Amino acid sequence: PVVILVADDVLPAEARAVIREKTTRDIAKAAINGVMKYVIGPFGSKAQADELAQALTARQITAVEVEKVESN
Repeated sequence: PVVILVADDVLPAEARAVIREKTTRDIAKAAINGVMKYVIGPFGSKAQADELAQALTARQITAVEVEKVESN
């Protein structure tokens, strides 16, 4: 699966609005390598995740990453 990571202590209302407008995927807050990040996903394909990541960056939401997560 593919997820989007947004590095921020608080997920801005603008980011939540974009996420809810574009997807029904889960949003979770997690400490990843010592940094608090919001994880959005999982997405079935990188293209789906990229579409949301582009929408976030278009609204000036920075520190957005698309990452493939290895399944166990």
